[in-house]
Amino acid sequence: MSTKRKDPSTIGDCLVTPRQAQDFGNKDISRITGNVLRLLVRRSPYIDILDGGTFPNGVSIDQRAIIMERPVMNISLVQPAFTDDILMCGNTGTQASVGSTEYTTRLQSIRGVGPKLCVKQMRENFQESYIATQDALQKQILYIMNVDVRSTLLLRSGVKCNVSSTQPFENMVSGDAQRIDTVFRDYWYPDSPLSFKLLKYAANYMHEDLLAEPFDSDKGVVAKWIGSLQSIENMRDELGVHQDLQYLTTGRYEIGTEGVSAYAWEGPYRGLVFGIDQQPLRFNTWGPNLLPQFIEPEISVPTTIGVGARANPAYRSALYEVGFLVFANSFMRQVPDNYTGVGDMQFPTKYAQGELEFVVLRDNDCNTWGDYGYHIYEITRAYRPQRPHAVMPIAYKRCAMNFNLTPCTGYTPYSVTDSL
Repeated sequence: MSTKRKDPSTIGDCLVTPRQAQDFGNKDISRITGNVLRLLVRRSPYIDILDGGTFPNGVSIDQRAIIMERPVMNISLVQPAFTDDILMCGNTGTQASVGSTEYTTRLQSIRGVGPKLCVKQMRENFQESYIATQDALQKQILYIMNVDVRSTLLLRSGVKCNVSSTQPFENMVSGDAQRIDTVFRDYWYPDSPLSFKLLKYAANYMHEDLLAEPFDSDKGVVAKWIGSLQSIENMRDELGVHQDLQYLTTGRYEIGTEGVSAYAWEGPYRGLVFGIDQQPLRFNTWGPNLLPQFIEPEISVPTTIGVGARANPAYRSALYEVGFLVFANSFMRQVPDNYTGVGDMQFPTKYAQGELEFVVLRDNDCNTWGDYGYHIYEITRAYRPQRPHAVMPIAYKRCAMNFNLTPCTGYTPYSVTDSL
């Protein structure tokens, strides 16, 4: 019985000819955890607002987080009723009521691979292009980790706000203390940009009504606003801030035994500090799940070799935007304990914090000579709710800019005949 020999260039996902390998970045770098986290902490306002922790092995797929609620003392908080002490014999007092709220969390992962590279091509080409491409891959992994934190805060937060110039604050806000997965009130679309006055009122509401805890800092306790540069510029104008030299660094993020400086926040202004989201969430319509239908900020366009990311025109002209008012202890970002197996069943150490690892897998069908290799990465994390109501996503309108430009009378062009 004869067997037809398959074309080796079509076996599965094999790449066996140099022309099929993408001519991009390569450098044999394996673990770069410290660099990844260091860049992430310094450049991302989102990772700085979360505590870090470890998701223990050998417990269960879903792990419960139990949050003790504030006790109900069953005594008036307006006018407690005291009794003459001489009458207290045998009086056991009023029994307090206690309770707890439970959340569940589980590990989730995302994986990716870089372009497949051929050593024969790399040897003949400009080497710096490969280093530059590797650096670009690292930066995009950081950005994925950043937007993952933001996405969790958006979806799982316990309170949300939809700005309206015609509604009282109570109607703009949905959710309550220890609530989770709250949706926006979509009875209307935002009709106004966010003002500092509203932001400060919302911060007071979270601190006084929901008892959200502010962040500690060298300049007192603060809440944090993360929004677009334009939203922050609008509030600077409202506050009359013309030149700001105040930058506040709050918290430290530990990488093993090495501590690195956290994100530098601008302010504080009346108990609020500002952090810039360079690519904020934007939308034009509400979705069926009572959450906005967000517009992807980037599109793929052809370049000289391969493709590149460019700003999405629909994103640039989006009508509405979302920023985040954040207090402390909202969520904990957990990473897995290292696990390599048990007994004789041992696996290689896995790196799951966005590290780039270059692999060359030799086999008889696709890569007999070890000509081909590529980068791989994986991000694994879980988010443990602590005080989900300590995050308030705020939807507001983007308004056209007024540049204060005024037509004027120009100069009369010079003519040679004028000098005769």
